[in-house]
Amino acid sequence: MKVLLFGSDFFTKIISEIYQEAGHETRIMGRASLIQKVQAVKDVLWCDEVYLVSGRDLNSVKLLRLAMALKKRIIIHWTGTDVVHATQQYQKDHVVPNAQYPHIDLAVASHLQQELLEIGIHAAYVPIASQDLNFRVLPAPETHMVLCYLPEGRETFYGIEILKALAKKHPEVPFCILANDGGKDAQKLPNLHYMGTVGRKKMEELFGKCSVLLRYPEHDGLPVMMLEAQGFGRQVIHRYPFPYVITPEEDSIESIDAALRKVLSEPPRVNQEGADYVRREFTKERILQRYREAGVI
Repeated sequence: MKVLLFGSDFFTKIISEIYQEAGHETRIMGRASLIQKVQAVKDVLWCDEVYLVSGRDLNSVKLLRLAMALKKRIIIHWTGTDVVHATQQYQKDHVVPNAQYPHIDLAVASHLQQELLEIGIHAAYVPIASQDLNFRVLPAPETHMVLCYLPEGRETFYGIEILKALAKKHPEVPFCILANDGGKDAQKLPNLHYMGTVGRKKMEELFGKCSVLLRYPEHDGLPVMMLEAQGFGRQVIHRYPFPYVITPEEDSIESIDAALRKVLSEPPRVNQEGADYVRREFTKERILQRYREAGVI
């Protein structure tokens, strides 16, 4: 089978490797220039299947309309924010997205699968996880430290108010913030440490020092950082249920703080169950099996 992939460079590369492992040919659709658009048309003519990473209205893109006219198989893999947009559109017009077009829906996380079901989309759970993930369990640190992801320019979405509220409640605990240098924080708390963007070696060093990853954005898919944290043997507090992750009962400061206090109430420990889970469930072989179970490969 010949498969044309379109979407996030990070995800399409991973999916391409999975398909190639199964013996299929793949191409990743280029974008922007006229030459690339001409090549994209050739690629649509070449392929048997068009694979979209991130859900969208199939009628909104000319190349997708061409693919459907040519009876190409269409796969839509929902990854996160796209589900929010689809839900908002459904609430507005009460029409199930893409219901009139033959295609297969997949979701990278179980909670996205449920959100999609609520708007009439039946998606199979197939995670997308890099095979470069390091699942080497690190020893537990001597003291607690909270690791957080707060990309610059998206502080509100990624929960800066929650983060600051928790830091105030636990002034003795350092909160280490990634992807942000703190330049826009006019009222820095003494226990907030902005690290900016760090390389792979520094990232592993920080995982070695932290006892828990706090990830509480407004919405999320299947974050690589969460899988990495578990792979390194760290506790994780996440907005959505996931095996061996701590999920607050409510989206309130009190409930999130209760989850954090649960971690801080005992000495740092290795989350061995979480590490074993990601090591078992996020291999190339296991993900390929999920594709087969979904009837895609």
